[in-house]
This record gives sequence, C-alpha cells and structure tokens, in this order.
Amino acid sequence: MVYGRHLRTLLVGEGDFSFAVALACDVGSAENMVATSHDDLRTLGTKYPDKAEGNIGMLKKLGIRGVLHDIDARELHQSKRLKALSDRFDRVIFNFPHVGGGTLEAVEENRTLLIDFLISAAQVLDPRSGCVLITLRNSPFYLSWDVPSLENRVAPLRFAGSEPFDARRFLNYVPVRTDPSRARGEAPDS
Repeated sequence: MVYGRHLRTLLVGEGDFSFAVALACDVGSAENMVATSHDDLRTLGTKYPDKAEGNIGMLKKLGIRGVLHDIDARELHQSKRLKALSDRFDRVIFNFPHVGGGTLEAVEENRTLLIDFLISAAQVLDPRSGCVLITLRNSPFYLSWDVPSLENRVAPLRFAGSEPFDARRFLNYVPVRTDPSRARGEAPDS
C-alpha cells in the first residue's frame, strides 16, 4: 500500500498544499500527516494568494498532525520542529522537486538536491516500513537526473522502481510552480 490513513506520512516541499489536502481526502484523514513547505508563511501568501491559506485551513479541519514552514528537504533529520511531531515516518513524499533552471548545470544541482534529500529522509524513515516517493515529470530534462543511479549514494535506501503518477486520483490537486515569477509555460504534470 503506497498511501493509507494509518501511515505516518511526511510531505516535503509543498507549494500551495493542494496535494496535502487531496491526499488527506483520498485516504480519509490527515491525522498521521505532516506537511511542510520550504517557504515561510508570508512567502506562501505572496506566491499562492487565496490558495495556500485556504488549503492549510482545510488541513487543520481534517486533523493534520502538523504544518511546518521553512523546512529544508535536505535537513529533515535536523529539524527539531519536525521531530516534535514524529521521529519516524512510513512515507516521505516529495512531489516535483526542482532547484530551478533547465541547463546541464541545473541537472547536477537537482541531482545533488535529491541525494541530500534522500540521505536526510532515510534518517526520518521507519526502518521497517518506510519508503520515499518522489514525483518527477516524464521529460528529457527530468529523466537526465537518472534517479536510479543515485542508489549507491543514498544507502540504506534502494531504488524500487518507477510508475506513472496519476494526478487524477487526487481531486483538486493542481501542481504549481514553486517560483511563479520564473514560470515558462505550464506548471509540471506527470
């Protein structure tokens, strides 16, 4: 089972928190969920006016364990605020990670982000039941990150495979750019 209401779930790098709401609705509860954003609350309000605040309010109504801001995906294991909510998670989910840019240099920066994230995520996962889920676009730029090849750099994690992400499963989830001012075209999809 990939998702479930009983699973302690950590969402990393949420934009407007629409995925967190959609997942909570899909599994029927947010009580075992912690959702985080890299941005602070003020920045979220600027980037996603009328969206982030409403989605966070909905998560609170759904009984979310916690919503945290200013959380760096590369330093999950060092966050005292995160540890106060749960020291271990069954699922750590990072949808559409991206540091920006579309150059060869950006490929290495994004690979480094994923390596650092995976090393940190491994330290907050339950060693018996934990898994990390990363959603990437199926495009040449994202495929060039070669995620399966990162396995030897993020022990004890291992690459278990890939499968299509069906965003239609998650009602009202709309992927958003984390930096709308740099938008070139539409936000990512699967």
